[in-house]
Amino acid sequence: MKKTISILLSILLLFGTCAFALTAAAKDAQTYAVGDVIQFGTYPQTRVEETPELLAAANAATWKSYRYYTSFNNLSTGEPYNGWMQPKDYMKFADFFNDGVKYRAVQFFMYRPSRTGLWSNEDHSFQDNNGYTTQTIYYFRYEPINWCILDPTTGFVLSERILDSQAYQNVVWESQHAYWNECGSSVRANDYTMSSIRDWLNYDFYETAFTEGQKAKIKTTVLQSEIDPPAGGERCAVDINDKILLLSFKEIRDAECLSPDDENTKYVPGTDYAKCQGLSGGDTSEWWLRTPNSDTLSAGASFWGYSIVNSTNVGVRPACYVTDLNSDTAQVDRLFSADTHEHTAGSTVIEANIAPTCTTAGSNDEVQYCTQCSYKLSHIRTTLDTLDHRNAQTVSESKPTATAHGYTAGVFCPDCNTWLSGHEIIHNQLGDREVVKEATESEEGEVYIVCTVCGESGLYALEKLPHTEPQPEQPSDNGGNPNIIERIRMFAKSIVDWFLRLIRWVGKR
Repeated sequence: MKKTISILLSILLLFGTCAFALTAAAKDAQTYAVGDVIQFGTYPQTRVEETPELLAAANAATWKSYRYYTSFNNLSTGEPYNGWMQPKDYMKFADFFNDGVKYRAVQFFMYRPSRTGLWSNEDHSFQDNNGYTTQTIYYFRYEPINWCILDPTTGFVLSERILDSQAYQNVVWESQHAYWNECGSSVRANDYTMSSIRDWLNYDFYETAFTEGQKAKIKTTVLQSEIDPPAGGERCAVDINDKILLLSFKEIRDAECLSPDDENTKYVPGTDYAKCQGLSGGDTSEWWLRTPNSDTLSAGASFWGYSIVNSTNVGVRPACYVTDLNSDTAQVDRLFSADTHEHTAGSTVIEANIAPTCTTAGSNDEVQYCTQCSYKLSHIRTTLDTLDHRNAQTVSESKPTATAHGYTAGVFCPDCNTWLSGHEIIHNQLGDREVVKEATESEEGEVYIVCTVCGESGLYALEKLPHTEPQPEQPSDNGGNPNIIERIRMFAKSIVDWFLRLIRWVGKR
């Protein structure tokens, strides 16, 4: 009996310990919601100024070519879709450590064209628009990637910012009023399953952004191909299995935190590194979706728009499925080197600043980094209220004059250059009008005008008459003498002139 009681007490103690452990684990685990941000992986993002130490480290590093495409036809215009594009070694990069922090150095000897089929020059590139020029080394710090949670139950996440700028498809051929990804191919140029960007995401980006420990936390996902609009043609190729992906139109429609009506999610900021790669758009830019259009040449970009597939100036926002959001993803293999230290918070910096307008809200990020390893210690997204015409001014009525209309009083906003109310036109109404002096080709005339609204009156100028060229003499049919019709006209005119003079003479008598 005593043995039985002892066994029961042991079982109760075991269950109590397990329940306590599960409760403690549940309390430690963070609960995420749609729209929350996590950090996972690292990628070159912020540009830093050159120092002697960075230059020395870059010169000692191994430089690799991006093998970016450009036309091998050196015409000034090029033919973007004739297949005359090939990879070249005009743009290179080198990864290295300096003081325990990882950097990427970038330099290019020709500009990267905005489409792979164009020849390289400043007119075809956005790099110089972003402040990056040839024959210069630029440095970018590897930083943790911020991911926006689209679905906390599945671990579906999307990069918060545009991380890079790449073509959807590098090689495009035009044939028989359609576009293909190789000469003589039956694969559409905008088929995501065979696209250049799919390879780039699952090789170049995947190998650069994640350590082996982080790769183990990324699920392999089955992607169903789609085409937009659905009635435009059959589905592209087959379903695929990928680690890293672009969003589709359907996934955007299903995401709670992405709205096609919100400009702050339709166009997002790009990193300094993405702008160095040739991203267009200024403070915010459009980004690729994987959904192809039915025209075989374009694919989805920033919700409901489309871009030509060999455009290199469209941003890339990778997406993936993380196995466990509560596995402290931000800390897994996050150290850039074997050194460990206590983080030292730097000053707060403002990033991703989007200015508000009178009708749309703005936003910015208040961020603190460790001064030693550049690890992001805090990140606060702040929404900036709309200006709501706060500087609007009341403008008094302007009276009409004899030569100009007037306007009623109104409210004008200088921030958006808009009249909010009033400012209705008051038409001037001209009364008596007497020509004092007729205008000629060489002199202006004068007219006396009275406005019946304001009572203003005065002499105003009449424009000169337009200059007329003298008419050439009519050809004659009798050795230079006027013809019969002309003689009759001249005779009739003389009779009329004589008759008018007679009337005036009689009137004076």
